[in-house]
Amino acid sequence: MLATSGFKQLRATIAIAVDKWLAPAQAAAICVRFVDGAPQILLISNRARTRWGIPKGHVEVGETSWQAAQREAFEEAGIMGSADPASIGEYRYSKIGELKRRVVKLHVVHVEACLETFREEGLREMKWVNLPAAAGSVGYPELGQKLNELLLS
Repeated sequence: MLATSGFKQLRATIAIAVDKWLAPAQAAAICVRFVDGAPQILLISNRARTRWGIPKGHVEVGETSWQAAQREAFEEAGIMGSADPASIGEYRYSKIGELKRRVVKLHVVHVEACLETFREEGLREMKWVNLPAAAGSVGYPELGQKLNELLLS
């Protein structure tokens, strides 16, 4: 028979494993445009307008992560562009009040056009910044680290 503390530890370990297994795959778009030859990165706020990030969301059934990144850029920011199929990395984050650590694959989206009318228009703030400003502004530490790594590459 398992001791009470051993049982609690086992139950917690199983809960974490199930939580990770149930966490839906996510993808994010690092939207890049060039102005006067200099790259700019799109940042969008969360809906509460309290944190900066990049377009991201769930990978739908039958969709690849790069397709999801391209779709999220379009839905959340009106970005028309092409996503690189190869992920440049990933970051993890937890939603407030959840133990679940969500894994988000990062894809560069080459911006071709920015629509003025789109699905989530008016729900978020948007701004274009250079890469150092993007790395320092995002509200997800691991995402900021990944953007800093891009600076060094």
